[in-house]
Amino acid sequence: MKERIAGHLTDPTFTRRQLFAGALCAGLGLVALRSDEKVQPTQVFTPSPVLLSTWVWHPARAHSLLHEARRIGIARLLVWVPPGIADDAEAFASLTQLVNDARQLNVSVDALGGDPSWAGRPELAGAWAQEVKALGLAERLHLDIEPTFVGLSAADQHALARGLLTALELVGEVGLPLDVDVPMQFAEIGMSASSTLLQDVMRRCDGITVMAYRARAAAVLTAAQPSIAQAAASGTPVWVGVNLADPGEDLPTTVLTYDGGDVAVEVQNLIDGVTGMPEIAGVALHDSRFLAMV
Repeated sequence: MKERIAGHLTDPTFTRRQLFAGALCAGLGLVALRSDEKVQPTQVFTPSPVLLSTWVWHPARAHSLLHEARRIGIARLLVWVPPGIADDAEAFASLTQLVNDARQLNVSVDALGGDPSWAGRPELAGAWAQEVKALGLAERLHLDIEPTFVGLSAADQHALARGLLTALELVGEVGLPLDVDVPMQFAEIGMSASSTLLQDVMRRCDGITVMAYRARAAAVLTAAQPSIAQAAASGTPVWVGVNLADPGEDLPTTVLTYDGGDVAVEVQNLIDGVTGMPEIAGVALHDSRFLAMV
């Protein structure tokens, strides 16, 4: 589905557009709700003072997704909006239905976009942001670019990082709030004597999600701590992201409870661990296909 730097999900066999259009158009028709069916909000399974969000790469599961979202208490859906979706009438209608149904449940929908290649061609990020704003379906943008720095020379790393920052600047020009997915390694990449790549990213966005992919809640918080500390110093809200999905070719330690633990218990442990931390906006679960595990 996407490339990620070390420790993140990789699936080279599908593009995001294929995943979205193929799954969505293969029978969504409208999968979220029938036109005569109303969503009735119900009590969430485990009320939490910490907000929860999830990435939605597969909107074709929208109907079951919304039921899982209200059971768990998901407050924000990060819904994949591919470039050019307005040209696909069926896909666009289905996305519109999902957004409307989510709003009935008081669940916010952020437009999710990005690709590692956008760091090399930042104008694509700007064009996507303009397109999404014109659609009028989302009031907030969420970028998942995460370029691969592994194996690059210092000069090439710096050039790629500059491209990422330019992409954020171009997206910011549309005037919508922007959140950015950041690998935890960004807190360790120096851009100057006084600034890390994470700090430079935070100067160009309104919030971050730290991809702290580890097997246990305590390890997640330890991995995320440098990013949380830098975010706290800058006043930037932080979501702590955990991985429930198969890591593909990456290390199994990037999957929560890969070692046989209880996912629901570890998610609750993570919620307990960040409760009361003013810099933490919430916990982000990757991804919506695996919410039934929580």
